[in-house]
Amino acid sequence: MPEEIGTVIKKTGKTATVLIPRNTLCTGCHKCILSQEGTSMTAKAHDPLRTKIGDRVKIEERQSGRVKAGFLLLILPLLAFIPGYFAGVAMSKLTGILIREVWGVLIGLVAFSLPWFILFLLNRQRTGKRSYQMHIAGILKRST
Repeated sequence: MPEEIGTVIKKTGKTATVLIPRNTLCTGCHKCILSQEGTSMTAKAHDPLRTKIGDRVKIEERQSGRVKAGFLLLILPLLAFIPGYFAGVAMSKLTGILIREVWGVLIGLVAFSLPWFILFLLNRQRTGKRSYQMHIAGILKRST
């Protein structure tokens, strides 16, 4: 849902809940919550324009972070695995407990999963702090 038009139905601080008529482009998106009748959806969006209940608005999805997110979720863990593997090999030389490759793979997997864990914690922290994927881009019609 890169851009949609809907009506503000609820306000909570700088967050607006927008009722959007469902269309065919929304199949499988899962960013909005379907209403019980299935003909409309609601989306929570950051509201920098101070809309009022009943305003007709245009909401947009911020897409600037997709390449960054792909890098952080896919490439960074792979890059972390390599030094983790060599750190595990070095650790096996010091301890002499397990075979070099076993230590390398174990420490490499820990290093591989560490970026995901950090991103998980950062995402939980940002969710509570005005970090929204949707934002109100314009007011098309003010309520009376």
